Amino acid sequence: MYVKIQSYSLTFIYLCLFYLTFFGKNLLAKNSQILRDLYNYHPEIKSIKLSYQSKLFNAKHSDTYPDPKIGIAFRNYPYSEGPRIIDGKPDTPGMTGVEYSIYQEIPFVGKLTREYEVKKWEALETQIFLEKESNRFFGNLFGILVQLQSIQTRLKLLESIEKLTESINKLTKSEYTIGKKEFSILGKTYIDKFVIQEQKTDLEGKYRVLLSSLEYYVIDEKVTLNDIFSIPYNSIIDSKEIIYKQKVDWDFTHTPRIKQIEATVSKLKQEEKLGELFHYPDTEILFAYMKRRRPAYMLDTGLFATAKGSWEVMDYNEFRGDLFSFGATIKLPVWSISKNKYLQYKNSLQRQSIEEERKKFELTLKVELQTQIELWKAIDKRLAYMEKEHLNMLNQNINSILSYYQTGKVKYSEVVLSQIELLNLKLQIEELKAQKDLLLVSVMEMLGDFTNYLEGGN
Repeated sequence: MYVKIQSYSLTFIYLCLFYLTFFGKNLLAKNSQILRDLYNYHPEIKSIKLSYQSKLFNAKHSDTYPDPKIGIAFRNYPYSEGPRIIDGKPDTPGMTGVEYSIYQEIPFVGKLTREYEVKKWEALETQIFLEKESNRFFGNLFGILVQLQSIQTRLKLLESIEKLTESINKLTKSEYTIGKKEFSILGKTYIDKFVIQEQKTDLEGKYRVLLSSLEYYVIDEKVTLNDIFSIPYNSIIDSKEIIYKQKVDWDFTHTPRIKQIEATVSKLKQEEKLGELFHYPDTEILFAYMKRRRPAYMLDTGLFATAKGSWEVMDYNEFRGDLFSFGATIKLPVWSISKNKYLQYKNSLQRQSIEEERKKFELTLKVELQTQIELWKAIDKRLAYMEKEHLNMLNQNINSILSYYQTGKVKYSEVVLSQIELLNLKLQIEELKAQKDLLLVSVMEMLGDFTNYLEGGN
């Protein structure tokens, strides 16, 4: 019989393990998909993605060589500059025909490459901005979920405290009517009741505000409010907390904020190099071909032909071929070169300004991150003491008071007050847990760990 029961127990355990392994993975994948849907389809993030893609394509197009210009013209030049008094041979050749020309602009060496580098770093700057804003987006979402859960738990604790306070109030009121309690004690119980009601009203108002702000993250036909509530934010935060506790050295250089300012500095360096080539001359080459019209014949209408009394076909005594031309034009920086140094000063000072701002960002981020980490560690130590020491002491105190109450050594009011004290401690613990989780969310946002999680990292 024992063996049979044991075999049933093992079968049940195996089924539970199979369920947790198979369906747990599916649930985790579904919850991760909700975060990816928010990342892929929410308008706030999607707009930055589209801006990044636009700048990326613009960078790929920026080093394109200028298109050639093609021209077609009909040329008709006169035979002479003025009227001829004596009818004789033309003094200029025939220049009537169609001209075809092509012009090609040639930028100064290296200018297109510099323009491409500037646009490339501009696109990369937007990509890192996308990473930073995505972490801020999910940091706000996780912060709202943490606060909503904390408020729900605290409201339940306050309801329990309110019920116990109400029972104390009734007991004190009855004892006051028979003269066993003073009015000051009765007034204190009423004040405690009003304070609890005020706390509940405040928390309920905050809950409604947070719940309405959660509507911002709903995406039609993609993510519902129930999907958002199913996000395993607690497990994600807890897993990050385990990793953070094992960290000794914190790297600030690969955070999204620092990477964005570094990309800005690199872009300005390329703009400075491009500014050095800004006034250098561009060249334009041209090639033209003119197909001249060829007359079938030309009559000799000169003096001798008239004396002979007849017109004859004149000999082709001039070259009648087509015309070709080749040339080049260069834009010389005659006037602008004198002002070029000011453009260089402007680019250099702008780059130096951003580099100093980068140093300021590093110092600010380092101090801010260390402050958040130290606050989190302090709250974690306080929570450990309250949950292990203080909570156990109060539980032991309640058990001893209950045993004394059963023997009639203490009053019922002391039992209720000890329970209220325990609930107040749980209320403080819940508030501290919410503060600790919000600090962890802030650290995750600054380190860029939300996008790391979406990419499959730790």
